[in-house]
Amino acid sequence: MCDRRVEKKVRALCFHAFADTDTRLHSVHTINQDGSVDVLLQMTLTPESPAVAALERLVVHLTREPQVRDLRWHLNPDNTPPSTA
Repeated sequence: MCDRRVEKKVRALCFHAFADTDTRLHSVHTINQDGSVDVLLQMTLTPESPAVAALERLVVHLTREPQVRDLRWHLNPDNTPPSTA
């Protein structure tokens, strides 16, 4: 979850983190909850490569961003996107 003013930067960091791996971003969704100043970005990766190191670098980078408030990730081995409910 991040401040909507840095949404573009966070999206760019997500794409950049996996640029040199075999993993590709399948989708990135933005959910603006109740018109608040925070947005939730959900990212789905293709399963060709675990890309654990790239994910770790991304998490470290995003934790240094002062306007990123929450980071969570889930492994969905059956390639099913997480529920937004």
